[in-house]
Amino acid sequence: MTTTITDPSLQVFSAGATDQLLMWRTDANLPLGGRTVTIAVSDFFLSMASSWMTMWFAALPTTAPEQGWWRNGTELAYAGDPTTAPALPGGMTTEQFAAVRNAYLASLPTTDPGDGVSDWNNSGVITKSIKSGT
Repeated sequence: MTTTITDPSLQVFSAGATDQLLMWRTDANLPLGGRTVTIAVSDFFLSMASSWMTMWFAALPTTAPEQGWWRNGTELAYAGDPTTAPALPGGMTTEQFAAVRNAYLASLPTTDPGDGVSDWNNSGVITKSIKSGT
């Protein structure tokens, strides 16, 4: 008997934090041009959300506007009446944003990996790697 991806016993409609996702990682040095890898759902979400949040956070002004979100050093802040503050992306609270950002920051290496792609923890600042030799 053959089992296919359309087999109802294989279909799930939610993912747990410890579930594993199967992915294809491209690698031109391998005979098939890549290999399969697995990643925990929680790590996958953290890697995707963290990158997006890092870009959004970096785009915020560094001085307080009359009213609105801004970047106070490494902290997210809101200037003006907090009761009128719009929701953060995804409806996150500032505490949730800080928790995700801090978890991502703690997961990063503390030295530049030199690959020109990865993020690293540069004394508490999420920093993009500089490619070796450039």
